Amino acid sequence: MPLNLTAVVGIRFEGEPELTIELVRDGQVEQRIRMWIGWFDWLIGRISPGPSGWTGLALPYHLDEGWQETSPRPWLLPDNGLAEVRNRWAAISTDGCGTDELAVHGAVLRLLEEAQRTGAGVQLTHS
Repeated sequence: MPLNLTAVVGIRFEGEPELTIELVRDGQVEQRIRMWIGWFDWLIGRISPGPSGWTGLALPYHLDEGWQETSPRPWLLPDNGLAEVRNRWAAISTDGCGTDELAVHGAVLRLLEEAQRTGAGVQLTHS
């Protein structure tokens, strides 16, 4: 039976864009995190490129390819990149983070770890 847990993390700003990250198993959303896009922007902006440059979520983000507006909704993280996305997210420096940034970082990390542990998918939607 799907958990279908929705967590809203960080302060949200009415009228401002939001990002939803979902854990999906067997076509069913089991966990959902909704946040103001600014918290995601702030955290992903702290990811440094690897030896071969930007990868995972950071690649389209830092190339400013507009994946939020142009990608099919929802945007599914490729299965073969989930471990790297999780590892890169875990490595984000949280020095100087406020309460909201820490809440978003922790919630996303837990969702990515659960997806990696159970083989579930992860999808993102920008609104």
